[in-house]
Amino acid sequence: SKKINLKDLNRITFFVDIVAISIFCLATGGLQSPFYVLLYLVVAYAAYTLNLIEALIFSFLATFLYLILHLGQLARVDLGVLFWRIGLIWFIGGMVSIFAKEYQESQFRLRKTLNTLTQRTQETERSKLQIESIYESSRQLAKLMSLEQIIEKILSIVREILGHKNFSILLLSRE
Repeated sequence: SKKINLKDLNRITFFVDIVAISIFCLATGGLQSPFYVLLYLVVAYAAYTLNLIEALIFSFLATFLYLILHLGQLARVDLGVLFWRIGLIWFIGGMVSIFAKEYQESQFRLRKTLNTLTQRTQETERSKLQIESIYESSRQLAKLMSLEQIIEKILSIVREILGHKNFSILLLSRE
């Protein structure tokens, strides 16, 4: 069985919605029907979910079907109102698409920044634990151990906690 992806399903739904709304407008008063506003919603959602070119294609489809199905009424309608309605379809399609793209890019940048912040916080926490361990070990060493024991403990800390296999200790004075 072949899977259909969400964008393809949206495209089919937008097409069917535009056709159905145009026919519904024809059945409820034609160009005088108040339901033409539903075309704005379909075009706006198409512009939000698809790219600019596809949004403009759906704007064209809405304009084309709206006009074709109402050809007989064009002589009786105020052309200013008709151009306003059609212009608004195109404006919504273009503007929503542009703003949606900016919004999606902002979301991507924010997610990337938060991921980097999380990574850096984890690194800082690991370093903090290492420093705390070294500090506590050095406090205990200074109180209880001889110089040889302190050196052995330092070697152990550097190998186990800091992960260095090779290193050296330089003693400047025995005191």
